[in-house]
Amino acid sequence: MPDDLDDAIRMPDNSTSPGLAADTFSRRTLMASVVGGVSAVALASRFAGRLRKPSPAQQPPGASPVAASPVAGTPSATASATATATVTPSPTPVPDPFGDIEVVRGERFEYADGPRSSETLTLFVQGAASNLDFSPASYVQDTQIITAYLDPLVGIDAVTMEPVPWLAEKWVWGDGNQTVTFTLREDVRWHDDRPLTADDVAFSFTVYRDDIDSAVRNFFTTMEAAEALDDRTVKVTLSTPDGNWILNASSLPIFSRRQYREYWESQPEGARSLTGFDWNDNSPVGSGPWKIDAQDSNAITLRSWEDYWQNPPAFEELIFRFSESQEERVARWIEGEGDLLWPVSLADVPNLKDTEARLFAAPGAQVAFAAFNFENWGREQFPQLLSDANVRQALNLAIDREKYADETYLGLIHQTAAGTVAQPWANDPSVANPPRDLDRARTLLSEAGFRDQNGDGKLEDPTGSPFALRAIVRADANPLLIATLDGLVEDLDEVGVDLVVDRLSPGDFFDAWAYNRNWDLIAYSYALYPGFTDYDLYGSNWDIRINPQGWNPGGYDNDEVDDLIKKILISPNLTSQSDLLHRLQQIVNGEDLFGLWFGFPNELVLARMDIQGFQPNKYVPVIDTRSIWRDGNGSGPSTPSPATPIASPASSPVSSPVASPQGSPSAID
Repeated sequence: MPDDLDDAIRMPDNSTSPGLAADTFSRRTLMASVVGGVSAVALASRFAGRLRKPSPAQQPPGASPVAASPVAGTPSATASATATATVTPSPTPVPDPFGDIEVVRGERFEYADGPRSSETLTLFVQGAASNLDFSPASYVQDTQIITAYLDPLVGIDAVTMEPVPWLAEKWVWGDGNQTVTFTLREDVRWHDDRPLTADDVAFSFTVYRDDIDSAVRNFFTTMEAAEALDDRTVKVTLSTPDGNWILNASSLPIFSRRQYREYWESQPEGARSLTGFDWNDNSPVGSGPWKIDAQDSNAITLRSWEDYWQNPPAFEELIFRFSESQEERVARWIEGEGDLLWPVSLADVPNLKDTEARLFAAPGAQVAFAAFNFENWGREQFPQLLSDANVRQALNLAIDREKYADETYLGLIHQTAAGTVAQPWANDPSVANPPRDLDRARTLLSEAGFRDQNGDGKLEDPTGSPFALRAIVRADANPLLIATLDGLVEDLDEVGVDLVVDRLSPGDFFDAWAYNRNWDLIAYSYALYPGFTDYDLYGSNWDIRINPQGWNPGGYDNDEVDDLIKKILISPNLTSQSDLLHRLQQIVNGEDLFGLWFGFPNELVLARMDIQGFQPNKYVPVIDTRSIWRDGNGSGPSTPSPATPIASPASSPVSSPVASPQGSPSAID
């Protein structure tokens, strides 16, 4: 049954920034990407409990290092022989781990003054030669550059991660959700002063699908055709309804057909790529707020695009300086070279804390967890030890989440958040990690047949073997994730369970999860797309043991989850998707626990004190550089505005077809 309902919602004047899926590598590579460069040992020593900021109970007002000495006071000269005056010992002040850094928390902020004309804004991007490859499909270039000079067809709300009109002012679903027709804004011009047309959009989508070097090809597997109906109308035909088409495929940047068409068509079909285009003689043309001005082996310089269809940037010039590593960019930041620093990790804070700056810490679309292996091939007598739901729940109850949230993440994590659905429009906040309950954990383990049979304080499994688990993680993974696993060793020891954490090289890690299967827990941390893409994490069809292109590292298999995934993948209606995802979260986060959830870490951006107007963005944290300015006398962000309501797709018709898929049986069956 055709869906004839229209998302004819026009762009609000003060709309939020667009987002961009900017994955240079495959999903497998990104699962263990690292931000920061210190070892787990160094991290543990730097962020131990002794470094926590003291609470009022720990440090009385006015306490100083001298006054806080635990040594008893000297007897008063007038005290009697039987009544010696003493000073009650005061706790030693705990150093503030953030030092001169002002931590600012929240999602939206207010600034006393408005934008003012400013000269140069400088950021760092990692890599040199790779950042001079402007291929919009291969994504070898840093995300910060791409989002500065190119705009997406559909924007992503900075807080809710719902789609919002951007270059497309509206879209209409039809033909049983197998076609979507976009209407473009009529006031957008390329940096060569030519108008944006539907041909540019159709060409961009085709390149994303067909470029042999495309890093986002998987978003376009359902696209049969993209055609320009007129200058402002684009029709996309899909082979099957695609629940992520608007959120993921349509939020990619659009590029100029005129600039690339001749080069593209000069290559044989099936072997075409924009890689190799000569950008030295043909500077990249965009439609975004910044225009490419110059490039060399050290930096890319952009100028404000005064004819941008929204307000142009306050800064006249934007410079991206190249760096080869996170350590280098942190060192150069300390020397005063940059204005904004992203990515930045808590692992970097010890090196940065003597520099005056603001650390914006916002709820992010990031996750950290350790998935269960439901059949450990290295465990001869009891390979399916973790198939018992009570055992998994017991391990979950043993975790001291408050401790690692406080000591490892310094409070900058939502540790009670469970699962991998951190997108606000899809997240079910009622599904949460349980508080620690060691008594309940011990009871569940005992009922499952795990008891201390020899009185050594350690449990044995029903076969009489020690209850010992092995967790694996990449050695170059986020050091905060590794530190969390190290803390888990102590947590599980309190209920009589031994845990060993093995840090593996990338090659050994891949062999372990894909082939050897001799582990019990596998740990990951990563950022999310606006749309739900973790179907291959939970779905049994993506079990790596039966699907070489799969992921599902532990062999999770739940019939209801599989059925939910099928419906989610073909439902472009966010209201329906949200309902389905809520049910999925209830299962994998509780009823049939998929793994040990460590929460949603904050997204961090460091800014100089004179940078004003910064607003966090869940998708690309530093995307909206056009809205910031420099003001040495600025007071910075005020108390965060009232919290933005949780995304409600039902009340946001731009986010999806207004109709529920129930009107189209093919969308739910």
